[in-house]
This record gives sequence, structure tokens and C-alpha cells, in this order.
Amino acid sequence: GELRTLRLPGPLGTPQLAASQGVAGYRGGPEGLYVHLTGGSAWLRTDPASGTVARPAPYLHEANARLVDWSTAADGTRTDFRLQGHAPIVFSLANARGCQVRADQRAIAPERTAPATAGTDVLAYRLTHAAAQIQLQCPAR
Repeated sequence: GELRTLRLPGPLGTPQLAASQGVAGYRGGPEGLYVHLTGGSAWLRTDPASGTVARPAPYLHEANARLVDWSTAADGTRTDFRLQGHAPIVFSLANARGCQVRADQRAIAPERTAPATAGTDVLAYRLTHAAAQIQLQCPAR
């Protein structure tokens, strides 16, 4: 399938990324959460109580490009993904403070810190090209 983002009604809770498959992240919106899928199929587990995790793993908060590849190391310290768009890429990562982010093998710094929502720390990045291989390397959590 071509669908890579779906809307999750608020009463269903917050995606539990560690217990889900094929889910890269999510972002809150006025009508619920927008969940970013890594491919044509996914298995999503939610927590209706929206409980917080002591040290939540980083995830894709939003992007203006299509997510065409996503892989995370079993220990959670490294995530590789590819974004493909039609304009310079703008994306943000949640819970990635303290992680090193690289685009096409070059270290990049966040452009800004996006407004936090529900206690989520979000870092925004802007690239000059419309496609990039992104690598997120984080210390053990």
C-alpha cells in the first residue's frame, strides 16, 4: 500500500513504539494522533492510559517527505531511515536530545527545538536537498 500516515483517534491512546511493528513515530493533531508507518503494513499497539516511559526512545515526529526505509537496531541505539520528497526536507525527531544525527554521512544539528507537546522533546532539522539517508545514533537508554 501507498498509505504511510494514518490518524488515530485520541481515545485509543498513545502508540507504544517498542511493542509495535512497522511504526516510525507519531505526532499529535487536533483530531488525534498522526501515526507514521514504515511500509505498507504495520501492527500498532497503544496505551489508552497514555502512560509515560522513563526514558522514551527517539522517533520520527513529522516530515515533509515520504518515509521509504526504516530500521532500528535491536538495542535501540541506532536508527537508519530514508526520506524522499519533492522539496528540501524538513523533519523533526522526538526524544532525540543527546543523539547524533547524520544526513548522507554528514553530522547535522537541529535548526530549532519545536514546541514540546505533552512532555515530548522535539528537535527540528532542515536539509537543502529532497532526499536523504538519515542515521540517528543514541547512547544506550
